[in-house]
Parts: sequence; C-alpha cells; structure tokens
Amino acid sequence: MYKYLNNLIFYLLNLGNKSFFLGVYGLALLWMLFVSFIDYFFFAAAAEIPPVLSDSEFTRLAVSSLIEAPVWETLIFQTLIQRLLLQAYNNVCLSITVTACLFALIHLSNSIVNAVIIFGLGSALALSYEYVRMRAGERSAFIVVCVAHSLWNTLVLFIVPLVFTLLGIEAAGI
Repeated sequence: MYKYLNNLIFYLLNLGNKSFFLGVYGLALLWMLFVSFIDYFFFAAAAEIPPVLSDSEFTRLAVSSLIEAPVWETLIFQTLIQRLLLQAYNNVCLSITVTACLFALIHLSNSIVNAVIIFGLGSALALSYEYVRMRAGERSAFIVVCVAHSLWNTLVLFIVPLVFTLLGIEAAGI
C-alpha cells in the first residue's frame, strides 16, 4: 500500500500545472461530496443541526476561515511540520501523508465527518505545497497554498450551503 501511495504522489508531482491542480483539487472536491452525501443519507439522524449564526458571528467566522486559518495553518503544517518531516526523513510521501493526517486531526473537534473530509483537503494542500515548492520555491508555495485553502473555505462557507439549499438538503455534517 505504501509503495502504491508513494508512486501516486510522485506521479501527481510530475504532472503539468493545469493537470495537477485540476486533478488534486477535483479529487478533494469529489471526496468532500462523497463523504457529505454518505453522511447525509446514512447518518443524518445522528447529525446535529449547526446553530444559526448572527451577522457578526458569521463575519468573524468568514474572516477567520478565509484569511487567518489559511495563513496560520499553512505556516504550521506546510512550512513547519511538512518541511521538518521532509528534512528529517527525506521522504515526500511520508511528509505529505503525516501532514494531511495531522491537519485532519485538528479539525476533529468540528465532527468526525469534517475530519474525514479535511483529510482530502490536507492531502491536496500538502501536495500543492510540494509541487509549487519544487518548481518555484518556498515563498510561492506558501502563497499558493494559502490561496487554495482560502478558496476551499469559500466553497465550504458559501457555495456548498447554496447547493444544499437548492437541492432541499440540510447541510448538517458540513
């Protein structure tokens, strides 16, 4: 299994820019949709309905999710943990996998479903960091991952709830 995962990561890191980003974030998006719908259709009775936020609470959540979280989490996970693991073990697969797992674990407090979804995002962000770092350096990798993380959070905060509303589904697990 480890050898297969290692080969997959190196394959992804050798793709062209457009293929890489479409493939990695497309898979993360499909993973999110798959897990969300499985959760909704099989575990909806056990899910808690999220509280309705006031305008000021939603604004604070949006600023935190779109600006603060991407910057701090990229600093902690990619520029610190992922880079240290890569330097210590000289193994890209290990550094990406461990970073994605740790990234999912810190989001476990939201819900187990969210942590499972976030593992896909964490993998995409860790892969993106390595991909851009190998081609354009640390600074560019940091910026790209922050922007990608912010775009993902925009998707989760605004677009997914809109889609669920249009489909008549309550987004309890997201």
